[in-house]
Amino acid sequence: NRQEARLGYISAICWIGTIVGALVAAWTSNRFGRKVGICVGTFLVTVGISLQSEEPDYTVFKVARFMVGKSSGFISNAAPLLFYETSIQNSIIA
Repeated sequence: NRQEARLGYISAICWIGTIVGALVAAWTSNRFGRKVGICVGTFLVTVGISLQSEEPDYTVFKVARFMVGKSSGFISNAAPLLFYETSIQNSIIA
């Protein structure tokens, strides 16, 4: 069914964006810093959600889903590293 394939693609494009975002985020975070990576991810998710809510046509919706996925890759890559780098290094781990 064409409708089922379309729904599957809409769901998968977000995961594809996450993979691409994680790969690009590693380079971005190392080059420009973790905070920049988090800011880029926040910007992408804001724009992506705004475009999804507008949804003028199917193509824009696909691009918005990709952007939301890409932002997930950025934030999930940069945030844990920033937390680790700013934590107290001499704390006792139980």
